[in-house]
Amino acid sequence: CVGKRAFIAGVADDNGYGWAIAKSLAAAGAEILVGTWVPVSNVENHSWVDVLVE
Repeated sequence: CVGKRAFIAGVADDNGYGWAIAKSLAAAGAEILVGTWVPVSNVENHSWVDVLVE
């Protein structure tokens, strides 16, 4: 996936399918764009970039 970009919609927290997909693609080298609906997510409490880059 190096050099690829992926948009993953519906990521609400770090326990769902969207999160698992984003993390797997990031680990494979893809650039990730995450779409979420803020009222149902904890995005203001997460630093997803740090976790995806680990």
